[in-house]
Amino acid sequence: VPIEPARMADRQVIEWDKDDIDILKFMKVDVLALGMLTCMKRSFDLLAEHKGMTLDLATIPAEDPATYAMI
Repeated sequence: VPIEPARMADRQVIEWDKDDIDILKFMKVDVLALGMLTCMKRSFDLLAEHKGMTLDLATIPAEDPATYAMI
């Protein structure tokens, strides 16, 4: 198993091919995605607290002109 140091101190990254993991019937967990979901939850909480906007992943607008203009 290829193990390498991560950018964060005291952390390692394990790189396995997704097809190999599937063959071995291992469950792959993408912890970066979990961190991003936490970030999004915090963002929704801040929107509610400071702007009075109640949103979640199911209710966030899919087409927001201001977002696309910013990109």
